[in-house]
Amino acid sequence: MAWMLKKPGLTTHTLPSVSHRIGKDQLLPGDAMLCASKHVVLFGGWANAAHTRYIGLSEVDTAEGTRKKTYAYPYSHDTKCFVPYRLNNVCK
Repeated sequence: MAWMLKKPGLTTHTLPSVSHRIGKDQLLPGDAMLCASKHVVLFGGWANAAHTRYIGLSEVDTAEGTRKKTYAYPYSHDTKCFVPYRLNNVCK
């Protein structure tokens, strides 16, 4: 929804078809931390000056809705899987 993709949207497995990997130093609010086929967290900005923690927005289940939480970079667990992505054709 945040990337305003056509309904019904994409899955974590298909998000790379409309986005591309970026470096940690390029992350901006609105980018994503993606673990293909598992989970995605919308990057909301750095939580500290050392860039070791960030504000993330994610939805674990539809009953809980979107939650805002501080995560350790790249993610609290499964750290080798999560990498930064940016929506294609975004002017930043």
